[in-house]
Amino acid sequence: MTSMHDADKGWSWIVLFASFGSFVINGSLLYGIGIVNVALLEQYDEPLWTTAWAAAAFAALTSIAGPLSSYIVDKFSCRVAIMTCGLLTSVGCLSASFAPSIHWCVVTYGIIAGTGSGIGYTAAMIVIGFNFRKIRKLAMSIAVAGVGIGVFVFSPVLEIVRDYYGNRGFFIILAGIALHQFVFGALCKPSSLEMERHKNKGMESSDKASFSWPSIRQNCDVYMHKPILCFSLSMLMYGIGTYMIFVHLPNYSIQKGFTPFQASWLISVCGLFTVVSRILTIMASNNDNIDDIILYSGLFGSLALGTFLFPLYSSAFAGQMVFSIMLGTYFGGCYAIMNSISLRLVGLKHLAAATGMELLCCSLGTVIGPVLSGAIVDHGGTYEQAFMIAAFCILIGAALGMATVLFYASNSSHYGSEIDIVIDRVGRKCEAESIFGIKSREEKYKKSKKNLKNLADPKSNSLLSLSVENAKLWTINVDDEIHKLLRGEEIQYIDDSS
Repeated sequence: MTSMHDADKGWSWIVLFASFGSFVINGSLLYGIGIVNVALLEQYDEPLWTTAWAAAAFAALTSIAGPLSSYIVDKFSCRVAIMTCGLLTSVGCLSASFAPSIHWCVVTYGIIAGTGSGIGYTAAMIVIGFNFRKIRKLAMSIAVAGVGIGVFVFSPVLEIVRDYYGNRGFFIILAGIALHQFVFGALCKPSSLEMERHKNKGMESSDKASFSWPSIRQNCDVYMHKPILCFSLSMLMYGIGTYMIFVHLPNYSIQKGFTPFQASWLISVCGLFTVVSRILTIMASNNDNIDDIILYSGLFGSLALGTFLFPLYSSAFAGQMVFSIMLGTYFGGCYAIMNSISLRLVGLKHLAAATGMELLCCSLGTVIGPVLSGAIVDHGGTYEQAFMIAAFCILIGAALGMATVLFYASNSSHYGSEIDIVIDRVGRKCEAESIFGIKSREEKYKKSKKNLKNLADPKSNSLLSLSVENAKLWTINVDDEIHKLLRGEEIQYIDDSS
C-alpha cells in the first residue's frame, strides 16, 4: 500500500519553502513582462508590434508548457523539473542579453525562457500535492502567494537594476535570479508518494491507453461540447483583451510623462492584487448562493467597464494606479474558478481535455493581444484606442461566459449525470454521490445517490481509502489520482490510516 507517512511534516515544510521561492521567481518574471517590453523597445527601437512578440511568447508558453512539465515530473521528478526550469530560463535570459536583434530575443527570451518558466510553474504546484495531505489547500495557498510577493517586491527592484546596469545588464541579472531555481529544485526531495509513483508499473499501460483512438474521439466530443466551446472562446477573448493592456501599460505610462520607476509600480500593485483577487474569488465561489459562471462573467464585465472609462482618468498617476488595482483584481479571478466551472460543465472524467482546450485558447489570446495593441499604435492609432478595443474584447468574453449557462441548461444531462466513483474496498454496497452538474444541494441529495458494487480486487495494493465530504468511503486507484495531480486537477488527500 502506498504510504504518505511523511506528509504534512518534516521535510515537507522545506519543500513548501522551495515551492514558495520558485513562485516568487516565476511570478516576478511573468508579471514583469511589461518592464521587459520597455527594455526591448529602448534596446532595439523596433516597431511596437514586432517587439511585443517576445513578451507575448514568454507569457503564452508559461501557460501552455504544463504538459511538458508533467512529462518531466512523470519521467523523472519534481526536483528535476524545477531545476530544468532554472536552466532554461537562465539560458534564455542570458542569451537575450547578447541577442543582436529583436527576432533573436523572441527565440531566447520568449521561447526558451518562457518554456522554462512554464515548466517550473507547473512543477511547483505538483510538488505541493506530493508532500501535503490534510493541509494541502493551505500549503498551496501559501506557495502561490509567492507570486504576489515576487511581483510586488521585484517589479520596482528590476526597474532600478535596469536603470543602473542598462538593458543588457538587466537580462544578465534576470538570468542570475532565474538560476536560483536550481537551489529551490534541489530542496524538493521526492516524498514517499512521488517515489511510489515511479515504482508503479501500471502507469505505463495507463499512459499508452490515453493515446487510444476512443480516447481521442472522446476528447474531440468534449472540444465540440457547446458549453466548453463557449467557455474556451471566452478565455480566448479574455487573453486578447487583458494582455492588450497588461504588456503595454508601463510604456503607456511612460508616454504620459511618468518615469519608468513609477510605471514599474503599476505592475507591482497589479500583480499583488491579482493574488488577492484569487483568494477572494475562491472564497466567493464557496458560497452556495453565488454561481461560478455569473461570478466569472461579472469579473469580466467590471473590468470591461473600468477599461472603457480608463482614458477619462489616465492622465493622473493616481488614476493609473486605480486602474492597475482594478486590472489586478479582475484579472486574476478567472483562473481561480476555471476548474470549478469546467467540472460543472463536463464532470471530472473530461476535466483534463476541457482544461487543455481552455488554456490553449487563453494562450492564443495572450499571443494575439500584445501584438494587436502594438500594431494599432504603429499604424497611426493610440494606446487609448487600443485599450477601447481591449475593453470590447473583454466584454465579448463576459458575454460568451454567460452564454455557457444557456447551453449548459440544455446539455447538462450529457455530462452532468456521470457517476465518478467506485467505492468500498471489501465489495459491500455503499452510497456515494456525483457532485458535478447539479445546481443545488437539495438536487444533489435527491438525484445523485447511487448504490454501486465495487468492481475492484479486494486484494489489490493500489486501492486506498479516501475521505470526502459527500461520501462515507471512497476507494481510489493511486495511478488515476496521480495522473489527476500531474494534470493539475483537484484531488482529495490520500488517507493511509485505514
